[in-house]
Amino acid sequence: MIEIVVPQIGETTAEVMLIDWLKKEGDPVGKGDPLFEVDTDKAVVTVEAFADGVLAQILMPAGSQVLPRQVVGLLASPRAEVSALEAGLSPDVA
Repeated sequence: MIEIVVPQIGETTAEVMLIDWLKKEGDPVGKGDPLFEVDTDKAVVTVEAFADGVLAQILMPAGSQVLPRQVVGLLASPRAEVSALEAGLSPDVA
């Protein structure tokens, strides 16, 4: 799993509001895709994915106050998602 972290936005920003997730758990994510939006005291910033994968888990919901470098979600590699699906298949599925 890859940690999704709030980036440091500006030198003086201590805390930001996570406004909205732009993807849902289970959605595929490509590098550069918009993931979530945060509101600083000066602007709304869209945070993009830095790797390909699947949004495995949202740890901080929309409306949460978060800190720079705080983990807010988890990204699974696309291969890990396929492996999990294969592991969940019943033995009689070819």
